[in-house]
Amino acid sequence: MLKISVDNSQTDVCLQPNAKLSDLLDNLSSTLPPNRIITAIQLDGRQISKAAERQLLNSTLAEIEDISIRTSDKALWAANGVDICLTSVERVRRSLNRASELFRQADRNPKILNEATRYFSHCMEGIERFSESMLITRNVLNINFNFIEVDGVSLDAIERGLLSILEEIDEISDCPQTLADKIEDELIINLYQWSHGLKKIQRSLHSNS
Repeated sequence: MLKISVDNSQTDVCLQPNAKLSDLLDNLSSTLPPNRIITAIQLDGRQISKAAERQLLNSTLAEIEDISIRTSDKALWAANGVDICLTSVERVRRSLNRASELFRQADRNPKILNEATRYFSHCMEGIERFSESMLITRNVLNINFNFIEVDGVSLDAIERGLLSILEEIDEISDCPQTLADKIEDELIINLYQWSHGLKKIQRSLHSNS
């Protein structure tokens, strides 16, 4: 029997037998207090990233035994979300410089490849946390990425660019030198664009307050 909990409290949801995860999330979102927003999902004890969540939306609930939902205060994200995202993206950007250095060293000295890979894995986790925070903040503040530009490029295009870079990184993960180039020439530059875009949003919010 499917167990569903919201903020550690068991809840009952009436759904059709062939309901999908998207149906459940829509149902729960409609019943949440107006000041709450879903920020994290666990399926069978495993934390689901926002990217994986989008892929799993069409999964039937029959495939799942336990769903745990965590919510947060919308006002908290409205007040601090942009600052959280900016701090997150700038921290990752600094870490990526070190990751690139390690991969270049690993290209000359394969003994440190494991260290470089572990360090870069932490960087990728940081990018995932940034992306999740950005998605929550975007939804809470109703930010339209098409209307925010950095050097003539919309945040919507910058977001799609980040996804494309991450996909390409998966394909070259066994080549340290190529990874270092990709990090320096594309990933770090993309995150710089995010920083500038977030600062524009920050200034806009402050000017309207």
